[in-house]
Amino acid sequence: MVIWNGVKLLFNVRVVAVRTLPSTVIKGWKLATFGSTYYDEQEAACFKHHKEDEEKEQNKKKKENKKNKKRRKTRKRRRRTRKRTRKERKRRRTRRKKKKKNKKNKRKKNQKKNKARRIRRNKTKEKQEEDKEEQKKKNKKKRRRQRRKRKRRRTRTRRRKKKKKKKEEEEQEQEEERRRRTRTRRRKKKKNKNKKKKEEEEQEQEEERRRRTRTRRRKKKKNKNKKKKEEEEQEQEEERRRRKKITRRTRTRRTKRRKQKEEQEEEEQKNKRRRIRRKEEDKEEKGKEEEQEQEEEKKKDSGEEFDQQDEKEDAV
Repeated sequence: MVIWNGVKLLFNVRVVAVRTLPSTVIKGWKLATFGSTYYDEQEAACFKHHKEDEEKEQNKKKKENKKNKKRRKTRKRRRRTRKRTRKERKRRRTRRKKKKKNKKNKRKKNQKKNKARRIRRNKTKEKQEEDKEEQKKKNKKKRRRQRRKRKRRRTRTRRRKKKKKKKEEEEQEQEEERRRRTRTRRRKKKKNKNKKKKEEEEQEQEEERRRRTRTRRRKKKKNKNKKKKEEEEQEQEEERRRRKKITRRTRTRRTKRRKQKEEQEEEEQKNKRRRIRRKEEDKEEKGKEEEQEQEEEKKKDSGEEFDQQDEKEDAV
């Protein structure tokens, strides 16, 4: 912001001339307050373009920043959400463990250092000796305690082993007993199965035997019936032949009579047809004669006959 002759200008530009004007708007540029300052037209145009370029650049930068921010966010999200590979997971795990371990070691080291520092700071030589004695006693107690502890642990392990051994032996015995029972059960089962099988086989054999006897009887009966039937048929055939011999003569007579009758009927029909044909012919002849008579009568009535005679005479 530039103040020129008590007037606040909106834009930071070089003022070329000063002149009193009644308007607040000079060459299309607005002033902050009522005043007399105005801009040269060319300068104003240059400034305008410059300002526009600046705004464009700013907008471009803003857009790029926005885009980059968005990309960063997406990258971050992908990194967060994507499933890591086995190698990567292992690496991260080892790194974490290492970090933890280092931290722990550092803490321990610092504790040790602090302790030593405290001891150095607080204790004199005498006190240090007393402390040494106390420390010896403590160590003795500690060793004793540890010895007892070890002893207890050994006895405990011995008992546990003994107990375990006993348990295993019992389990083994139980297992053997179970196997023995299963063996006996299987043996019994097998025995019963074989027995059952044998009974079934015997039953099947018995059924087979009965079936054979039945079939044999049936066959016997069938053959018997067949024989009987054949004998009956033979008798019937003989009877038929005998009858045929007797009836052959009578049949020839009958056929002769039938033939004669048929011939007679045919002849009668022929005669009948002949009679009908004759009647029709007679009728036709009668009709023709009547027509001729009528024509002659007509000629007589009309005088045509006489004219014909005259014509004949003339011709002669």
